[in-house]
Amino acid sequence: MATAAEHAPPAPPYETNRFPLAPLEDAVIALARVWSNLHLYPPGHPAVAEQLDEAEHLLGGVLDAEGELTLKRLNGELLCGSHRLFANRPRPAGFLGVLGARGIDCITVTQGLTVSELATFCGALVETPEEGEDLAPHPLITGVDHILIDELGIVADDAARRTRPFLGMPLAELYSSAIACARQTMHAARTDQPIDVSLSMGVVEELVGRVIQDRATAMGLACVKGHDEYTLAHSVHVALLSVAFGDAIGLTEDELHDLGAAALLHDVGKVFVPTEVLRKPGKLTSEEWELMHRHPIEGAAVILGCRDLPAAASVVAFEHHLHCDLTGYPHVRRRREISLWSMIVSLADIYDALTSCRPYRPALPPPEAAAELDRMANGKCDPRLVVWFREMLGLYPPGTCVRLDTGECGVVCRSHLADPARPTVWVFLDAEGRPLLNPHEVRLDEMIPGSGKHRRSIVEAIPSAEALARGARALDAWLRLQSPGSEAEGANG
Repeated sequence: MATAAEHAPPAPPYETNRFPLAPLEDAVIALARVWSNLHLYPPGHPAVAEQLDEAEHLLGGVLDAEGELTLKRLNGELLCGSHRLFANRPRPAGFLGVLGARGIDCITVTQGLTVSELATFCGALVETPEEGEDLAPHPLITGVDHILIDELGIVADDAARRTRPFLGMPLAELYSSAIACARQTMHAARTDQPIDVSLSMGVVEELVGRVIQDRATAMGLACVKGHDEYTLAHSVHVALLSVAFGDAIGLTEDELHDLGAAALLHDVGKVFVPTEVLRKPGKLTSEEWELMHRHPIEGAAVILGCRDLPAAASVVAFEHHLHCDLTGYPHVRRRREISLWSMIVSLADIYDALTSCRPYRPALPPPEAAAELDRMANGKCDPRLVVWFREMLGLYPPGTCVRLDTGECGVVCRSHLADPARPTVWVFLDAEGRPLLNPHEVRLDEMIPGSGKHRRSIVEAIPSAEALARGARALDAWLRLQSPGSEAEGANG
């Protein structure tokens, strides 16, 4: 029987001994939005100015009480003292990723901070660095006296980091870095600058390594929703799902690198579609559909202009919205065979889109999204690939919120091909529906300790939006606990 301590209410998540963390998290989010908006608008644009004022106001309130504030980025987490920020809300993954990409592990902010200094700091993060250039370890950015930056020096071997900058990163930090890479790629395409191919391939190389080592955990990473910008997170999720599927059907490691790069870049043409069209909650007009239908063509053109990218990347960008029966878009006049890699990326693209909240519809639970793929197997998608993709996802795909026969609730974090009805579940609610202070992993194919022959079973998948959101947060917490070098038992089985 559970003890009272197990269900004791956790300590307030936003409080330290000195000041509340919630305004500090809000300030970081405001800064992330400034950085994001600077990719789209000039520095004086109202969308930028509003978030700058908000960030300055929130940081100023904390600084009035403390005088000085230090944030540290460590193992994919953002810390203030010994307290982890964003413990109970989605963190701005792209912003944290670009800090890592620019060598910034420590930010100290002092009283006297101005809106102008915040604008300069965020603008420096947006600028494309010269090869080998970091903002850190130089402590000051020119014109910014109240923000000091530094690196902690807790990194892998320097020589290895130069050739493989993402080597050994914890999963959460690797995900953030992949988001930042996707953003930098989109910004380069939008501003007609060269895409940093080495950065993209470096991220993909590490993602492929994680998939080969532990496919189930990497797939779980693709199921964590609620990050800072859909298009960027979507590109990373599609890359993860595509590489996982390619690994499942036996592609070589070199082929997975090329497939991953093509998947990561498949939507680069969307930078030429106005934001208000991409985020429109209602039905698109014919003119807006015309803009949307051009993004595969624009994306293929951008990729063709890049040296050292896999040859298939431009083909995937062009074909990922074409169906096997050649319906979809863009319109093609001649009969053609859709490439295998385009069909793989298309399946991953559809599945991730269906399981994500969009302005015009809520997210589908993973089992319903997988069933929707079955309906598309009649002419739209290759039926053999759909069957294999469904087998990879399992009967209860990662991210599915489920209720067990014990009354407990959790989220599926691993599927097992040998026994698809009995995945591994991260249990976060007890039989009374109360949050567990210490959530735990349960393998449904194993006996309950001390119960003889009884094993837990799934009674139902829980499709509500609240359950999906709670499951995504729980899955994110589970992924943070996974060691980057571990080989979890049954990962690919």
